[in-house]
Amino acid sequence: MIQFQINTTTRSAPHQPPQATINPPPFEAVEQIELREPQAAAAIDIDNLNSTSLQAQVEPPPDYDGPIPIGANLLAVVKIDFESKPTFFSPQRPARLEDKIPNLTYLNRINELNDKLNTEESLKSMEYFKRFRWIGLGILVLCLIVSFSLFMAIGGTSGAYAFIIMLIPGMYGLSLSTDVKYIGIVQEFAKKWTQEDDGQGVNLFYDVKKIQGDSKDFGRINIQLLVFERLGVMGDAVRNVMGENLPEYAV
Repeated sequence: MIQFQINTTTRSAPHQPPQATINPPPFEAVEQIELREPQAAAAIDIDNLNSTSLQAQVEPPPDYDGPIPIGANLLAVVKIDFESKPTFFSPQRPARLEDKIPNLTYLNRINELNDKLNTEESLKSMEYFKRFRWIGLGILVLCLIVSFSLFMAIGGTSGAYAFIIMLIPGMYGLSLSTDVKYIGIVQEFAKKWTQEDDGQGVNLFYDVKKIQGDSKDFGRINIQLLVFERLGVMGDAVRNVMGENLPEYAV
């Protein structure tokens, strides 16, 4: 009997490489992908820089419309507050002075100034001056009425002379001396602090500005304590810039 052997071995299909299902991006897209991350990092750095610069502006420039000496920069304006007695000047150091004056030094100076302003002589000068200012205003109004009445009654040159003469005591009563005690105290401390800072090499100086009170506080003279920083000049150089003789240089 003849037997047939059937080869049941099956041939495997030839191997075919897998086909890519996504087309490769063009060169321009690859370049954009590579540049995207550095650009994002740069944007983050710019944002951090802007936020840092905003944080550096801790306090806006002081509100001051008066003259500023040549070669100086106004750092702070500290105003007197009569209603906060006995703390006429706030012991809180302005933010713009943080890197200029140690906090303890500023606190001790202001406390010493407030103590001096709370002496009996200083407090009396505040109250008396307020009364005198109102009295002076009353004298001025009275003199205006009398002088106008004389001018209308007499007329001519004599009436004009009488009008002018009667105005003199009224103007004097209104323009009483502003060199009262409490103002002089603040001026003395400003001069003292300037000398102390000069001796320690601190490039600051202090000044005092007198301001007429508003209608609610007509009788008092308000005070602003000004803190200046010299810009690149010190000592005699500041006086030269502000109008004194300039130094001569040999050729």
